[in-house]
Amino acid sequence: MTAKEIVKSHEDKVLKKIAQVLSELHYGTIQITVHNSRVTQIDKLERVRVLREDYVDAGGAI
Repeated sequence: MTAKEIVKSHEDKVLKKIAQVLSELHYGTIQITVHNSRVTQIDKLERVRVLREDYVDAGGAI
């Protein structure tokens, strides 16, 4: 395998991982860290939305 093929294979794996993380995220942030033109880290911060209906009982009390 040539160096160019190794780089392409690595890039494909990184893109697939980013797509996977993105598909699993409903609300939040994905941060991609790059060092020397290469992705070195992918961070996912997921937020959970709590709707008013989820925590107010039938009488209107919280």
